[in-house]
Amino acid sequence: MTLQNEDRTLTWLNIPPASIVNPPVETRKQDLPFDELSWEDFERLCYRLARSNADIEHCQPYGIPGQKQEGIDIYAKLKKDNIYAVYQCKREENFEPPKIRSAITKFLDGKWAEKAKIFVLCTEESLKSTTRASEVEVQREILNQKGITLVVWDLTQLSTELKNYPRIVDDFFGRSWVKAFLGDDEEKKLGNRLDVQQVASFRQLCSRFYKHVFRTHDFGLPIAEPGEANSLALEDRYIIPDISESKNIRSQSKESQYRFICEENDASLSIEEAIENKKELIVSKVQKRQSIEEWLISTPDSIVIGGPGSGKSTLLRFIAIDLLSEYPQITQISKFWGQYLPVWVPFALWTKIISEPSTNSCSLTDLLLNWLKSYDEERLSPLIKQALDDERLLLLVDGLDEYANEQSASIAFGRLQVFIRQRNIPAIITSRPNGFKHLSGIRDAEWKLGELSDFSIDQQKALSKIWLIHRIKSQKIINDNTEIERMANFEAEKFIIELQKSKDLRELAKIPLLLCLLIFHKIHNTRLPQNRFKAYDSLIYYIICEHPQRRKTAASVTGTLCELSEEDIKKVLSKLAYFMHESYLEGSINQKIAINTIKDYLIDPEKGLGFGQRESSKLSSELLNISENTIGILVKKSPEEIGFFHRVFQEFL
Repeated sequence: MTLQNEDRTLTWLNIPPASIVNPPVETRKQDLPFDELSWEDFERLCYRLARSNADIEHCQPYGIPGQKQEGIDIYAKLKKDNIYAVYQCKREENFEPPKIRSAITKFLDGKWAEKAKIFVLCTEESLKSTTRASEVEVQREILNQKGITLVVWDLTQLSTELKNYPRIVDDFFGRSWVKAFLGDDEEKKLGNRLDVQQVASFRQLCSRFYKHVFRTHDFGLPIAEPGEANSLALEDRYIIPDISESKNIRSQSKESQYRFICEENDASLSIEEAIENKKELIVSKVQKRQSIEEWLISTPDSIVIGGPGSGKSTLLRFIAIDLLSEYPQITQISKFWGQYLPVWVPFALWTKIISEPSTNSCSLTDLLLNWLKSYDEERLSPLIKQALDDERLLLLVDGLDEYANEQSASIAFGRLQVFIRQRNIPAIITSRPNGFKHLSGIRDAEWKLGELSDFSIDQQKALSKIWLIHRIKSQKIINDNTEIERMANFEAEKFIIELQKSKDLRELAKIPLLLCLLIFHKIHNTRLPQNRFKAYDSLIYYIICEHPQRRKTAASVTGTLCELSEEDIKKVLSKLAYFMHESYLEGSINQKIAINTIKDYLIDPEKGLGFGQRESSKLSSELLNISENTIGILVKKSPEEIGFFHRVFQEFL
């Protein structure tokens, strides 16, 4: 579930540093330029170094900016004897005796002084001077009397510690400092690994690119008034789902085995006869619902299964955006993969390219470079290409089941597996329940399978509340945030109660996509639709008829949309959706191809509407603008939903 702002700030330590450190002028430096790091990156550095200690079982930041942290920034639990170590990070100039005393006093005044056995004082400056060193010894004795060991990580000691961690030096100071500080051999060992400046560029450019691309696939709900912002960014409206994993449980007693057998066989048999007739091992499947974060980090390679509208693709998009953000929401995943480079892979496009005779040798690298080129983003190609050879690569493969044909999909999946095994990197793949089963080689592969759980009532309420808050704010009637929160919470409660009254609505609300449609109806209508296709029908009517006309009115433009009836507009959009389902399973289509598809249908006198050449040219662009709303919601969100347009289109033929 979406985290509160307080919790989200705890994740910032897990992401890569952003400071750009100037390269050294001289070679073989003995000390690193900690003073060139921001205070956030200095704390990140101390955190990374603490986590690298083999004796530490658990390590995390303590508190958030603005909270009382009781003189510590990080705490860690050692593997032995349940001992705690705490760290105070001081990136301050002129760290003289008064500041040293203050740091220790602040710690001793807090509750951790009664629990911790080791206190680590981290500072960017050297504490070698006589006055500073003398004060350190005074404070060391004070702590010793309380059974606490003082450890000092100053400029010299931090530099000494980092001699053993060339990757941390590379991540915070850059490749030039690895060479100057650790020598040519250590620099060469890092190979093609992206250094701090390249990682910063990757994070900045890919984050912006992914946000723009994913927004075209899923822009949320068009709920605002004309002329106002009509959507929320994915990261502001995403509800973290749960996942269910099936496990086979062996029956322990004869009685439980007997009940299991008699459900499928002759209930008149005795226990002994029933068990004798059932020679194979008797097991029962149990679905275990759990946090998707914990499930994903428990194994490096996962396949997330989910039906249409369950949020498979949205999950990968959110993970990519969140891991590249400054304050990730997914706490556990960011702690585990915060240093990784997420790369999103459109599997459907890969299989489509492979299925073409002239390009069937397409590799994963070729796919991504071609995909970037299609968006005129060749500037990202060097970073993506180098990231594919980086040990911190995290692959996010979308739509394993959305293939041009089984042969091309098996080829693509085979190449994907080799790529992953050769580099020993983690990957998260999404698929619908049955599609992946047909791919050769997947059954024998070591993949962990989990199915996205239905939304719980709490998750339904959380998503409803987010959109209701956005709706209230967009109306600009109330400015008090407390009152907005109260109103949204009240309306969300009423909405959930209304859903629970109907069996059909209860089932629809469990699926994120369909819940969004119900929320849409809650906002724009007084009565909720009672089944799935009525929900679609009502949404389409609003987008192709009411919403465009309201936009025209707001812009003081008269006339009806395209001079076409609702039925004709549906025919055109259904034709485009049908064409995309046949030829563009990846969910994106070139604008020119889309316009020509609409234009051809408008001109066709037999299967189309029989318009003239000039009129068709004029109408096609305007109709495409509407399709970006209708098909953008129902098709790009989940390609299988095009089945609805299939039925609509076939009805019109």
